[in-house]
Amino acid sequence: MKPSFILFLKRLYGDSFNREFGKEGPGINFNRIPVYSLEKLIKLFNVYQGRNCNVYTSVYTYDPGKPIPMKKPAPRYIYPYNKNVILDRIFIDFDKDLTDKAQTEYNNLLLDSSRQDFYQRLIEQGQAKAPINEAKTVYEYIVKSFQGNPTLIFSGAKGCHLYIHFNPVKLQHPKETILHFVNKLEELLNLKHMDDAVKGDFSRVSRIPTSKHPKTDLYAHPWKVDYSYNEIIENSKNKNIPFDTLDLEAARSNLTDLLYNIDSYFESQKERLKYESILRKHTRKNIVSSRDKVKIEAPEDILLLNQFPCFQALPYTHDSRVILALICLWMGLDPGSTVEALKIFAEDKGYYNPSKHLNDIRQIKSLKKYPFTCNSMKKHKLCKCKDGFCKNWFYLKLDLPDEFYKLIENYHE
Repeated sequence: MKPSFILFLKRLYGDSFNREFGKEGPGINFNRIPVYSLEKLIKLFNVYQGRNCNVYTSVYTYDPGKPIPMKKPAPRYIYPYNKNVILDRIFIDFDKDLTDKAQTEYNNLLLDSSRQDFYQRLIEQGQAKAPINEAKTVYEYIVKSFQGNPTLIFSGAKGCHLYIHFNPVKLQHPKETILHFVNKLEELLNLKHMDDAVKGDFSRVSRIPTSKHPKTDLYAHPWKVDYSYNEIIENSKNKNIPFDTLDLEAARSNLTDLLYNIDSYFESQKERLKYESILRKHTRKNIVSSRDKVKIEAPEDILLLNQFPCFQALPYTHDSRVILALICLWMGLDPGSTVEALKIFAEDKGYYNPSKHLNDIRQIKSLKKYPFTCNSMKKHKLCKCKDGFCKNWFYLKLDLPDEFYKLIENYHE
């Protein structure tokens, strides 16, 4: 008899697919590798769960006739997720971040067990209640308006995931269509806890349901809409999945016609959207003159970034450290000076911690993920700019080389 979690994942993902598996944990930096079957996914799942890692897989599956390559060709290969996505679901992530006070208290704890206990107490006291209630609101709206039954998954920490299922559709503008649909849900239902970075992101990986969250020691289990908050959290303390029933045929909502209608609108507007994009690129090039651009010529110059609201209250996270290091490197600092600059910046903010300091910049492998535009920083929950302060293009105020702009030319904000 197969374990219940395998049955649930089989129903959610299917036996064969074209996805990626992601992992990160003690001594393991985040990376992702292709997986073409549930059997392979389960093997990786078990290995890395045993090493106390976070384990993820692609939210969406892609055309099996165009498999994600096991080894990506040099120099840079980007799999065309958007073109090959098999669109049979919409993924929404609901989150509520810790308060600054709670985050500081959590960061100051030294033992992993103490951190787990602290985070678990926060969740028991209601940290994830608002995101879970919003997921219930969306669930009920979808059932009422489009029938079917979305899948609800507790994230194991500060929120939950929701999958809206439907018959596969082939869209000309899938990203724009999904963004439009989800944004309308957010506006109509007055939602406050949707993660913007997830909307319409077809390369997104998400925590595998039934896996354990290392920060909390809680399991990311499915739950039903009539479960109470306490019931959801209590179930997450047990390794055994509370239920493994999932009938995708019955779960599918009647969204097909609506999605095609939205897609048709974007197709009719594609020429206008194309020229608007070109106009925006020309307009933003004239925002700031070259003589006004910020230069970082020595480690202490990193404090010049404090003139931007994004950096005045920048949290001390992996994403923020990588972005700061990339800015220094692009502006000409050598690796040693870059490490020193990060230390100066952290000391200025009062949160320098040698154990968390980015000492080896070889950890930075991809500019694609961190173009440090305002929109990108918002996706990583780093941007604090007031509307209009930098017109979403603060990076144009930095003295960056032409190579930087060539590299992000195809990055769509």
